[in-house]
Amino acid sequence: MARSNGRRVMESDEGAASEHELAEDLMRCCDGVLLCSPRMNRTALIDLSLRGHPVVLVNRIVPGLGIPSVSVDFYGGMTLVCGHLTQLGHRRVAYLSGPEASWANAERIRAFDAAAAFGVEVTVIPCGHTARHGYAAADAVRDSGVTAVVAYNGLEVLGAVTALEKSGLHVPEDMSVIGCDDISLYDLPSSRILTTASLARHELGRQAAQTLEALMTADGDTEPRVIPVTPPPAGAGGFSLCRVGVATDQPGP
Repeated sequence: MARSNGRRVMESDEGAASEHELAEDLMRCCDGVLLCSPRMNRTALIDLSLRGHPVVLVNRIVPGLGIPSVSVDFYGGMTLVCGHLTQLGHRRVAYLSGPEASWANAERIRAFDAAAAFGVEVTVIPCGHTARHGYAAADAVRDSGVTAVVAYNGLEVLGAVTALEKSGLHVPEDMSVIGCDDISLYDLPSSRILTTASLARHELGRQAAQTLEALMTADGDTEPRVIPVTPPPAGAGGFSLCRVGVATDQPGP
């Protein structure tokens, strides 16, 4: 949508150390800035908000900050995932945690208190965000005695499943695995299916661009927008459980 309105779009990595500097540079030459999943701390974000430049946060909510935001309800999404696993018979679940500075990761972890109401005990295993991190975390998964794994993203799933099966466990017969994004796995050599909590990325981007456009052309609303976590009908956007590529839905013992 931003491009359709004649706006130039620039992207960067997720490094917290360079985000603030890059945002400052962009403010000197761009009409508006979308900060996607920023890792920078609250103080740095407050500094940017005081510059009076149109800025929108994507997948980051900072209470009391005068910058509008558009985010997925990661808390509700993880609650949905835990309820799904309960229906499959699982009671002990491992979560392969994402980057420590990630707001989305913190929201997912926050949901585990609610998951206890489903009778699910969740063990948080420090991991990362790459397939290599998922592979390295497999030993901790096996040692934890869980029957299901929820990963921060699809790349962690790929690494974890590879390592688990290399050790002699079978997915899904011995271990269920769920990812927390809709990373495209269609081109990968796999005949199995991945259960994943799927984010409507196009809707997230559309609303974020729409919010920024309103800031640049009029007085935009600074109230946070949260994309609800409800299973949509076929073909609709939103955040739902869908099947795309490598893991499972088998009940635990």
